[in-house]
Order: sequence, then structure tokens, then C-alpha cells
Amino acid sequence: MKVSYNVLQYFVAWGKSVDYNIIGKEEVTRTVSHKIPATTGFYAQHFPKYLKGFEGCYDRHTDVYGRRAINRWTLKPEYIEDRPQYSISVTYTEYEVEFTEKGKKEIKRRYDIHKRNLEKYARLMG
Repeated sequence: MKVSYNVLQYFVAWGKSVDYNIIGKEEVTRTVSHKIPATTGFYAQHFPKYLKGFEGCYDRHTDVYGRRAINRWTLKPEYIEDRPQYSISVTYTEYEVEFTEKGKKEIKRRYDIHKRNLEKYARLMG
């Protein structure tokens, strides 16, 4: 089974043994495209790196909190209706793993917990 580290990190409890064996690794690169955000949130002094090249689409606002000035950037009105798209490439490691019997039991236990909760919420929704 191929999984990312984000999935694997939840199968190792602190101070306990590992419930899987890593068979192989593979570097995977994915490219994601999205419309530029309406606001970049709060940043100390710099424009976000992932939006490099779109600085002209934003107005800079400085908010002062006591002695600290925080910058944020909001989309200019002319770009709100038709926002340009940006692309970002991310490289991560995908692991080929084999779960031990103990690991398979743990996966089944967690599945049963979530299945029970999902059924409970489905009943509440009607």
C-alpha cells in the first residue's frame, strides 16, 4: 500500500513499536493550480513566496498593534471578479508499506470507531 508520511505518522504512538514495515520509497511531484486568494492573511514584512509575480494584483495594508506593524495584502477590486490562477509544485515521499498483524488490528479498530460515529451522525441528520 502506498501512503504519505502524513498517514504514517498516526500509526506510531510515542514509546511504542512500529506497526508497519517500509518496503520502498518514491519521490512524487504534484502541481496544484488555484485562483489567487482574496487576502493573503497576516505576514510580518514580506509578500507570500507562493504568490511571487502577483504583487501587482494586491494592495498592501499595514495594521499597527502597539509598537508592532503587521502587513496584509488584499486583492485589488479589478481582480475580484476574474482572479488569475497560480500554480505550485510540491515534492513529497510516498512510502510502500506492509502492515503487521498488530497494525491491521489497529486499523480495523480505528475504522470501527469512525464507522460507529458516522452512523450516529447519519441518524442525527435524519
